[in-house]
Amino acid sequence: MMDDLLALQRLNIEIDALGRKARIEYPHQLKASMENEEKLSKAVANSKAKLQTLEMERRDLEGTLRLEEERMRKSRKKVNDLKKDYEIRAMQRELDGIKRGNSELEEQILGKMEEIDTVRKALDDLETHWQVASDEFAKIKGAVEAKVAELDVAIAEKEAQRKAAEGRVEPALLARYRRIRDRQHAEALVRVIGTSCQGCHMSVPHQIVNEMLRHRTIGSCPHCHRLIFVEAPIAAS
Repeated sequence: MMDDLLALQRLNIEIDALGRKARIEYPHQLKASMENEEKLSKAVANSKAKLQTLEMERRDLEGTLRLEEERMRKSRKKVNDLKKDYEIRAMQRELDGIKRGNSELEEQILGKMEEIDTVRKALDDLETHWQVASDEFAKIKGAVEAKVAELDVAIAEKEAQRKAAEGRVEPALLARYRRIRDRQHAEALVRVIGTSCQGCHMSVPHQIVNEMLRHRTIGSCPHCHRLIFVEAPIAAS
C-alpha cells in the first residue's frame, strides 16, 4: 500500500515538473524574446512615423519657400515700374523682409534635412536590430514549440502511468491523498525520520510512530495533516 502510494506520488511530482516546463518555463523564454521583438518593432514604427512627419514638414517649408521666391520675383519686377521714391523704398523694405524670411526658411529646411538624416540613420540601426530580434524570436519559437510538443507526449505517457498507479491504491486512501495534495501540499505523503515529520519538521508522538511501524500502515501528521509513513529498520545481518 505504502509503496503503491509512493510510486503514485513520484509520478505526480514528475508530471508537475513537466507541466511547469510546458506551461511556464519554456513559454517564459519565448515571452522574453517576443517582448524584445515587439519593443524593437514599435521603435521602428515610431521612427518611421517621425521620419514621415519630418519629410512632410520639409516639403511644406520648401513649398513655402517657392511661394516666397515667386513673390520676390514679382516684387522685383514691380520695382521697375515704380516712379516715386517712397513707393520704391516701401517695395525695397518688402523685398528685404522677403529675403530675410527666405533665408530663415532655407535654414529651417537645412535643419530639417539634418534631422531627417539623423533619424534615417537611427532607423537603419533599429531595423537591423529588429531583424536580428525577429530571427531570434522565430528560432526560439520553433524550439519552444518542439520542446512543448515533446513534453506533452511525455506528460500523456506519465498520465497513463498515473492512472494505472491510482488503480493500485485503496480508494479511501487515494481520496485522502488527493484532498491533501489539492489543498496545499504537492508532496502529500512524507517520511517520518525518528519522530520528525519531514513535511513540517514537527515531532510526531511516539505512539503514532510505533503504531505505523508495528502495522506497516500510513498515518497522519497531527501538525501539517500530511500522510506519513515510517520505513521499517533494516535488520542486522
